[in-house]
Amino acid sequence: MDVRIAYASETGRAEALAWRCRSWLRLRNVKTSDPVPLNDLTSESTTTIIFAATAGDGAPPSNAKKFWSALLRKGAPRLDGKRYALYGLGDARYGAKFNAFARRLDARLVQLGAARLCERSLGDACTVEGAESLLPGFFSRLSPALGVADALEASLAGRVGDEAPDRVEDYVAPVKIKVEDGGSSVNAYERRLLEKEGCASIVQATLSSTKRLTDENWWQEVRHVVFSASVTYAPGDVAVLLPRNAPSHVRAVLRALQKNDETLSLTTKVSSELVNGTVEDVLATCLDLATPLPQRSLGILALFVRGDDDTSKEQRQKLKELSTVAGGALYRDYVRSERRGVADVLVDFDRCAPSIEALVDACPRLRPRHYSIASCSSDSIELCVARAMLETPLGRKVYGLCSSWLCDLREGTLLLGVRTGEFSAINEDPLVFVGPGTGVAPARAYAMSQPRNDMLLFFGCRHESKDRLYADEFAGLAQLEVDVSVSRHTDSSQRRYVTKALRARSADVASWILDRNARFYIAGNAKMAADVALALCDCLAPRCGGSQKAAALLRRLEREGRFATEAFG
Repeated sequence: MDVRIAYASETGRAEALAWRCRSWLRLRNVKTSDPVPLNDLTSESTTTIIFAATAGDGAPPSNAKKFWSALLRKGAPRLDGKRYALYGLGDARYGAKFNAFARRLDARLVQLGAARLCERSLGDACTVEGAESLLPGFFSRLSPALGVADALEASLAGRVGDEAPDRVEDYVAPVKIKVEDGGSSVNAYERRLLEKEGCASIVQATLSSTKRLTDENWWQEVRHVVFSASVTYAPGDVAVLLPRNAPSHVRAVLRALQKNDETLSLTTKVSSELVNGTVEDVLATCLDLATPLPQRSLGILALFVRGDDDTSKEQRQKLKELSTVAGGALYRDYVRSERRGVADVLVDFDRCAPSIEALVDACPRLRPRHYSIASCSSDSIELCVARAMLETPLGRKVYGLCSSWLCDLREGTLLLGVRTGEFSAINEDPLVFVGPGTGVAPARAYAMSQPRNDMLLFFGCRHESKDRLYADEFAGLAQLEVDVSVSRHTDSSQRRYVTKALRARSADVASWILDRNARFYIAGNAKMAADVALALCDCLAPRCGGSQKAAALLRRLEREGRFATEAFG
């Protein structure tokens, strides 16, 4: 049996699981080729395993849009005789849009005559276990469907992916790296990644200015970051850029590598399938040193624990235990809950001295990040960036990789891409925006564009004088009305969120949409976006004849592009 593997991936997680599936199949002597984007799947494929993420607010990722459009086309070919299995990656904070693309894809494939190999799995990224937690069950259901013998399954002792072997002698790194002289291909590598993100323009951008928007004494740092760049874009478009790892993480990983090879330094020239450049290029640009490591990666690191003293034996055994199915609870507590990436693990397990090949194998790839553009200029791109921070159950403060990098930038040039976002409106369209916090960025882009018709912005912040972003700018725009909600107001009777503000102006909001044909856009975190959509239904219900008809109207407006959400986790 020849099985194809395809993925619809926005951030790289679905693609990573697709490659794990390839290893799982090959361990079981099932013939398969390398995974491909869903857009590249050919009609000759009869048995396909699909890993499908959902982008934004229920949309297909860019590398699946062509495939999805073909399936939806009137007169789409029948898929009788085709078999498939589907693993979805989503985020339950998106409410009704949780794994929306995977569910729609599943329904459409069945509608066109394809047969399921097994029940679909819908992974949830916001759980401690992560979106990949359902993979063992998914694989166990696939085994009989693919005719994998029980004896072979048993002999593999519960291996569910490309787990590390038991001995370093048996380990063969899939990535070959050579130490050699030569020029750098970092720029070409970054350009390829940005092209895969669907960027219409890719330009060199130079940091022009950075300014803190929140009060210096406020707990959260939000900055307005301006890049000089000659590029054409429209309000609502999105900037795509590849971040750099924190220097402290780079240094920590380099120290571990030097225990294996004392000759390595940040300036050592290397050649790999990723880039030709320096060790620093690989560590800073290509590998994600902060994202929680997959279980399998801990098994690889265990192979490279040096020494036979008690400490070494203990560290080796602990890493092996963390990488197994039986050690799942320990893995969740140590890695997932505490958000430990490879830099953290190598500090804790100081006897581990991986080769650079093993490190590249173990680490997730650093993926591009997307930011709504907060400007409308032809010679600059402006971003509104909040330094992300969370506190783990053990009290560790973990900072966002990309947001910290952007907030810390004081100079430099980088490659930056621009792609179409979820919002698209001509200047004559009235707009209603809900954009609390940094979700205000696309609203600012539209408000600053000229000429601009009327806009109603529902903005939310915690403190009137500490984190009310762009207040002075917005006060000078006659065409813009800002309704501000303050969730931590000094007067408790005045505290509210944007959902309460919407409901308080229910008739007004309904009039903007139904009488003035305004577009309604939501930007911000996923939980807020889902709550706002419910509040909007409540606003429209009296004019539409009830909640069900209001929800149906929103679905129609969404199809027409008059209702859209740009949400993040």
